[in-house]
Amino acid sequence: EFIDRIPRGSVGFRVGVVPRSASTALNVDGDILDNEGHGAWFTHGAGGVELEARIGVALDLRYRTGRLLFFVNGEFAHATVEGIPKDRPLYPAFSSPGKQGVELTMCTPTAMVAPDLKRHAEAEGRYAAERGRFGQGQVLLPPARLADSAAQVAQAHTGTTVEVPSHVRDTVDVQLGDALLFVDAAPIETVEGGEWFFEVDDPSVLAQDVFYRHQEYDFQTSEGEQRVVLRIAFKFVCVGVGVTWLRGVLAAERPTTWPAAIKVEVSE
Repeated sequence: EFIDRIPRGSVGFRVGVVPRSASTALNVDGDILDNEGHGAWFTHGAGGVELEARIGVALDLRYRTGRLLFFVNGEFAHATVEGIPKDRPLYPAFSSPGKQGVELTMCTPTAMVAPDLKRHAEAEGRYAAERGRFGQGQVLLPPARLADSAAQVAQAHTGTTVEVPSHVRDTVDVQLGDALLFVDAAPIETVEGGEWFFEVDDPSVLAQDVFYRHQEYDFQTSEGEQRVVLRIAFKFVCVGVGVTWLRGVLAAERPTTWPAAIKVEVSE
C-alpha cells in the first residue's frame, strides 16, 4: 500500500509485479509490461485518484495462476489482473512515463490497513456484471463513463486515421486527435460463437469510439483454396497526451488473460 502525494497536475502510472530470474535483465527505463510484468494503470487527476489517496495491491497466489487485486482507499479499484504465472519470483513494481511539470511523489503509510477481500470479491462481481451489459466489442470501462463520454470521444477524432492490424505489437506513435483503426480478418469458422473484447489501460489517453464498428464478409485465396473471412474494424481515438496499452482478443467470453499489448504513445 502507498499514498498518493502528487501535489498538482495529471499523470499516469502502473502498479504491479515483475518476474525476475538470473537470466532475465530488468529494463529500468521501460514499463512494467515491457519487463514481462503484470499490473494495472492508474491516473492521478483527470477523474482518477487524488492527493492522499491510499492505493493498495494484493497478490493472490492461492490458485493455479496468480491474481492482483487493487484497492483505492480500501475499496475495489475497478481493476483485477489474472493469469499471472507462478514459475518465477515476483517482485513489486511501479512505473510511469512521467509528465513534464508534474512531480510524481508517493510514500508508504506508517500503518497498513488490511483490505476486506470478501467485500472486494462482491464489488468485483457487480462490476463485471455491469460491464457485460454493453455486449460485443466494447472497451472495458465503467458504464457511467462510457455512456457519458461516447459522443465526446467520437467528436475528438480531428486528425488522421492509422490502421493497426490485430497482430501488431510494435509501439504506435500518434498525435492528439488521431484515431487507431484496429483491424482483423479471420476465417468465418473461427469467428462463429466469438466476439471481440478490448482493454485500454488509460482511457484518458485512448478511448473507443463506440459508434464506429465495421464488419464484412470477404473471400480470401490461400494455397489455391478460396475461403470466406470476416473483416472487422474498431476505432479508438487519441483523446489525451500520454502512453497507454491496447489489447484486443477474439473469444467466446471475456478473457481472464490477455495477449501482448499494443503500446500507444500520443503526443501533441
